[in-house]
Amino acid sequence: MFIENPNKKETYSFRVKPDLLERIKNYAKATNQTVPEILNEMIDEKTKGLHLTNDYLENTIATTNIIGLPPLEDIYNKGKYKEFGLFFESQNRLLYEVQQVPNNLDIWTDTKGYTSDERGADHEGISFVLAPDLITKPEYLETPELLFCCLVPIYFKISVKKQTIQAKNISFTKALDKIRASPNMDLLDEFTKSTELVKFIIHSYYNKFKTATENPDGTFTAGEYKYSNRNQLLLDIYNKLLIELNEATIQVNINVINHYDKAIERQQGKQYGTELGADSTINDLREENRALKDMLKENQAKSKELEERANELETEISTLKDITNKYNDILKKLDKLETINLTEEFVEDSNNTE
Repeated sequence: MFIENPNKKETYSFRVKPDLLERIKNYAKATNQTVPEILNEMIDEKTKGLHLTNDYLENTIATTNIIGLPPLEDIYNKGKYKEFGLFFESQNRLLYEVQQVPNNLDIWTDTKGYTSDERGADHEGISFVLAPDLITKPEYLETPELLFCCLVPIYFKISVKKQTIQAKNISFTKALDKIRASPNMDLLDEFTKSTELVKFIIHSYYNKFKTATENPDGTFTAGEYKYSNRNQLLLDIYNKLLIELNEATIQVNINVINHYDKAIERQQGKQYGTELGADSTINDLREENRALKDMLKENQAKSKELEERANELETEISTLKDITNKYNDILKKLDKLETINLTEEFVEDSNNTE
């Protein structure tokens, strides 16, 4: 059985000044050490106690990784964005699992490495969660600002000393202020990319709804599609919006996953004999999910075609009824004329006989 070497080393080459190398060699000789041993000790001493990255923290704090997002209308709060604590609350919440806790708002210090300058916090971070499942009503299409709240900036505040993690949703204005106060340009790029993507999707479907025209017969037309009523228009655009937003979650939700999806992933992992599911299993599930979404789009398109054909047939039937009614009226008139002619002939014959 192969046992991995716990003291495994990696080779790394670098340039050094000749006089400095000579000094290190002399120091090594005087202390009966090798040059690599001295360099390792110096690096260890220089970086000891420093947090050297500002992306994600190691999971060393014993706390739940489940967060619960409140209903969309509660977050929107009639235009006055409301913050909620997201840990330890699951009733009437949409659950997500945090894969890694971010510290991307930390700043560099020579004494602690990357750390927070926020009082009572050792680290700070922001994650973005795109949660289309928060959009539970087609009527939300009438308020794009409400729809946009399905993209949730989540602020994490971590105390290593107290062994606690706080998580709450914050407004886009507050998120942008915190990001601008940090030197993390990658995070600013992520914020811009995520918000612009979601805004574009929402406004494209909102505009489809707002520019739909109502016809004299009560039907609605949006682009090349025709709908029998307003509710059917809303429902179709709503379904298409959710499909596209769900596709966008792959780009936005970097370190969080829907709790329901993760539960499926874990179950699949058990079936394949892995603890949490192999990457191939996850990819297969994603491919299957994309295929189902494509199938749904195709079925919706076919449904639209059938609906349009049904509307055409209804128009043709109505036209045929009008023609039939007119034809029947003509026949009735002809019958009356024929009866009048026969009566006149009978009267004339009677007069001749006399």
